[in-house]
Amino acid sequence: MRSRLSLTFAVIPLLVALHGCDSSGMKYAPVTGKVTMDGKPLAKVSVVFSPVPKPGSQIAGDTAGGLTDENGQYTLKTSTANGLKDGAQVGKHNVRISLQETRGEGDRSITREKLPKKYNEQTTLTADVTAGGPPINFELTSR
Repeated sequence: MRSRLSLTFAVIPLLVALHGCDSSGMKYAPVTGKVTMDGKPLAKVSVVFSPVPKPGSQIAGDTAGGLTDENGQYTLKTSTANGLKDGAQVGKHNVRISLQETRGEGDRSITREKLPKKYNEQTTLTADVTAGGPPINFELTSR
């Protein structure tokens, strides 16, 4: 009986992991995509997905993020209380895309955002994360 019980407790975390859930019940799905500006790939851009709370709830979940490579490609990861997860929480998200430039050093450094506010501070971007969904691309314009 004891070995059967031990096997059950060993299999449960494996089944949860295989279904893309963590112990809090949140489901996660891989998220990749490409960010372009006026048709050209954006490198070293921060891409952040923030879950939108469900109606009647104030709890949204964990934020996911990633950086684009030289081809504008990104892959999201989420830092949770249970460790780092590949992807983002399944559901609707507000998306912020940011490219910051720092000039100067130390106390005299100034950081400014290089992308329009509609993509970060006052974002109008959203995305729906689904299990097995297609890449989520963002085609930004400088205007």
